[in-house]
Amino acid sequence: MQHEIILPIALLKAASLCAAENEDWRPMLENIAIDNGHIVATNGHIMFFSPLDGVDTEIKIQIPKPHVESFLEKIESFSSYRNCKLVFDTDLNSGHLEIPNAYCAYEGFKNYFKYAYMNWKKAIPEFNECSFINNDMPVFNPKYLQTMVEITHVLGEIAYHKVTPLGQTDAAIINFFRTDYAEAKALIMPLITGSDKVLYCVEIVGEPDSEPEQLPAESGDIAFAAVARMREEINYSLGNTDNFFQAGHWIRPALWLGSPQEHQDKMFYTQEWFKKPLRKFNNADAAKAYMIATADCVQCIDGDRFIDAQSLDEIEAFFQGEQ
Repeated sequence: MQHEIILPIALLKAASLCAAENEDWRPMLENIAIDNGHIVATNGHIMFFSPLDGVDTEIKIQIPKPHVESFLEKIESFSSYRNCKLVFDTDLNSGHLEIPNAYCAYEGFKNYFKYAYMNWKKAIPEFNECSFINNDMPVFNPKYLQTMVEITHVLGEIAYHKVTPLGQTDAAIINFFRTDYAEAKALIMPLITGSDKVLYCVEIVGEPDSEPEQLPAESGDIAFAAVARMREEINYSLGNTDNFFQAGHWIRPALWLGSPQEHQDKMFYTQEWFKKPLRKFNNADAAKAYMIATADCVQCIDGDRFIDAQSLDEIEAFFQGEQ
């Protein structure tokens, strides 16, 4: 059966900002869904949803995020258009997005998996007033707060939003105002400070404006200490002795944005990591100088012999031939 749905472009853009990327464990979140008469998207941390006019609540469609982004890029200059059309054939499990009679405003897509989107309505809080106790204000990931700003801009030129926190463990509700889509809402999960639900990592930026690589850390303290250690090594390598230049600014502690399972599987920075030297030396004086300057361990090398030295005495003993 073929369905045709008129989609507001603004709602499609807003939803695309919340859909997941590279979600190995929950690939269904890499879609924008038409579900229960709404357009919905979530990455597990934030969610956007809005009712659609005249859409049967029984219709269920998944549009892969890459195809939505490709379509939006094609129509970026089409500022005079308000809506687009979604056509989907449930028998063929394929469809397309288009602006009829507009040049190049077309993007086809196919679903290779059976519809399996999450029961998103369960995530909506039953209450909508602040409920936290003793002024325990929840803390939110700044990245996702910025996403709410971007969604607000998409929904209207002078639109604004209001965040209503509901506690340290409940999703906050975001309402949007001065917009044609006043029934659109978003949710954002708070960070649970000090708990194991907040996961940390070290981010390394390879190129300006590129996506940073994230390497998991056992805790926030370990992430902070790992970055400090690597920056100290870079400073020493560059011969930086003043207090003005900060080497290694492309390495930083950060909040992990992937799944808990990925964090566990890819764990890199642990207590054991600090026992592994960052530098190798083949003479005692250089090894000692580095250890004194950085208070870090070193690897000493002499032919086929090597040792991971944790003290000046171990360096001295190694290069004097003692085992």
